[in-house]
Order: sequence, then C-alpha cells, then structure tokens
Amino acid sequence: EDGKRFKTRSGDTVRLVDLLDEAVGRMEASLRERIAAGGAAITEDEVHETACAMGYGAVKYFDLRRNPTTNYKFSYDQMLDTKGNTAIYLLYAHARLESICAKGKKEHNTDVDELVKGGKGAIVVAHNSERNLAMHLRMFADVVEETLDD
Repeated sequence: EDGKRFKTRSGDTVRLVDLLDEAVGRMEASLRERIAAGGAAITEDEVHETACAMGYGAVKYFDLRRNPTTNYKFSYDQMLDTKGNTAIYLLYAHARLESICAKGKKEHNTDVDELVKGGKGAIVVAHNSERNLAMHLRMFADVVEETLDD
C-alpha cells in the first residue's frame, strides 16, 4: 500500500496464502459487524463459508481486472471495498437484487423468474434514465459473451 515495488528476493512480498487468509479474516469481521447491526441475513454458522467465498472472490476479481503488463498499487482496502469496481460490490449488488425479487414475491405476489420465463407482464420504460438502463442491460449478455471470446 506504500507504493513501493515488491522485491521477491528480499522476501518482502505477500504470500498468496497470507493474502487469502487476510481477505477471509476481514470479510468475517465485516459480516459479523453486519449481523450485529441487523444488516445481514446469515447466521453465525454461515459466516466462515460466506467470508471464504467473498474473500477469495475479491482477490480473484482484483487480480483479473488489472492489466497484467502494468504496475498496480496493492491495497487490501481497495480490494475489499464495498463500493466501486470490486467483487464485494458486485456480490452485494447481486444479494440486494435477490432480496428485492424475494420481497416482490412475498409482498406483491410477483415472481420475477416466472415473468421472465413466461414473457408475461409489460415493462413500462417511461423515463430517459430507465431507457438508458434498459439498453445497457440488453447489451450485457452480449458483452459478457464477447469478453469470454476474447
């Protein structure tokens, strides 16, 4: 995090196992804080498994989103941030979306999966920002496919 180069011969580098352990440890602490604040719908028994998925995902995503030919500044805080272009943000966004779908089903008897499968229900796109979002969502699958092909 200090911007200095890693020197492999001097042993100043962070070993992968230590990096993964630190990521899981920080995720466990974060999840326990969220549980205590009532902001996480998991039990204490699920904390370690969830923290492993989040921590390992964060490390993988942080490494994969970087250009391997350029230098980058290593930072646990950036890697595990809940905002911005991080795996943790993407996981929280996915969890939030699942929560919204579950709430829609429970409180409004609207099953999003059934709507998608059956092609039922009209989606009204009334505002320019909604149209913009809809267009980006429409292109998402194509972008993922193209990325995988590259």
